[in-house]
Amino acid sequence: GGFFIAILIVTVIANALGLVQANTIEIDMTRLGEYGALLFAEDFSSMLTVSFWLAVFSMTMILVFESIGLLEGLLPDTAKFRNAFRASSLTAVLSSVLGTSPTVAAAESAAGIVEGGRSGLTALVGGALFLLTLVFIPLLAYVPQAAVAPVIIITGALMMQHLENIRFQDFSEWFPAFLIIVLIPLTNSISTGLAFGFAAHPMMKVFTGRRRELGTLSYVLGVLFLLQLVFEAAQ
Repeated sequence: GGFFIAILIVTVIANALGLVQANTIEIDMTRLGEYGALLFAEDFSSMLTVSFWLAVFSMTMILVFESIGLLEGLLPDTAKFRNAFRASSLTAVLSSVLGTSPTVAAAESAAGIVEGGRSGLTALVGGALFLLTLVFIPLLAYVPQAAVAPVIIITGALMMQHLENIRFQDFSEWFPAFLIIVLIPLTNSISTGLAFGFAAHPMMKVFTGRRRELGTLSYVLGVLFLLQLVFEAAQ
């Protein structure tokens, strides 16, 4: 709750000092009937194009590795990984059918765990609260960027603590991770940053004569990510 309190305090101070120029955010609940145009409105007309499959591959890899990373960090019981992946994959498929952006396991889920959430009831309550926030969307106009930006920066800084798990004594291990960390913000693309890192990792192992340290799947992913970069550059 510390982040929320900080945002609330900064928002109150900024509005009291007249530093916020609220842009009107309107939400017309009566237009929810138009949602039917998005429901089950799949479009596969571009299925035979390279850009279509690049988008599919990029999104799939982002969802897979973000889910893996989150579960490794937040779920100590590896026996529950299978059910967690099933839930994540099912909701990702349902989100596309329902006309929304793909659902993804987020690091913010740690907040529920810290507060004592241990069952699916936590997720249900969280989902209900997200639905409730639709009514409060107009209030977002009064929240200045100065209130939110520090929270995002601190959250990113806290993620850096996981770098201790990287073997910095091994160049072939830390350099691909370095590429991912640096190139995601520089390219403004999560998928591109991941592609450089996962393509570089098997290449580093081959060039250093340690190709047997990785399994076949790592090399397959490396080739796929390399092809992604080539096709993106050719677009």
